[in-house]
Amino acid sequence: MFQVGKIQKACEGCDGPMSKVTRDFIVKGEYITLIDVEAGIEHFGRGVEKNIDSVFVVVNPSAESFAIAEKVVKLSKGIGVKKVRAILNKVKSKEIESLMMNELKKKKVKILGIVYNDPEVENAGLKGRPLGKCKAKEDVKRIIEILEKYNELTKKES
Repeated sequence: MFQVGKIQKACEGCDGPMSKVTRDFIVKGEYITLIDVEAGIEHFGRGVEKNIDSVFVVVNPSAESFAIAEKVVKLSKGIGVKKVRAILNKVKSKEIESLMMNELKKKKVKILGIVYNDPEVENAGLKGRPLGKCKAKEDVKRIIEILEKYNELTKKES
């Protein structure tokens, strides 16, 4: 395991060289490598997604986030990544969930799962403590189960 893109002190420079390592790092065999990149689409310009099978984009309830998700789908397809899925995040109600799903469907963004808004996440962050038992953890656990099935399906497609 290694970490890239985290600045520890001033004047360390851009993260371009670190992005290159991430882009070109490939582990052969039956392994899953998960790369968590900064929000936005700048990493596509550095080719971080060049050697990957799937892209998962976290989508918050905002028009800007919908637009970014749509752009991620287009950029991914442009480099040959066909498996792009969204994870809806901070969903506060069924009404917002429905609105998000409709907007993403219009933009041809497929949805993998949903993390509902959970005040415990914000409280833990404010207090600097790990999450205890909460709804968001259950939502993420459900997404992990979906990902495990998704991984099995994509193996069969290959």
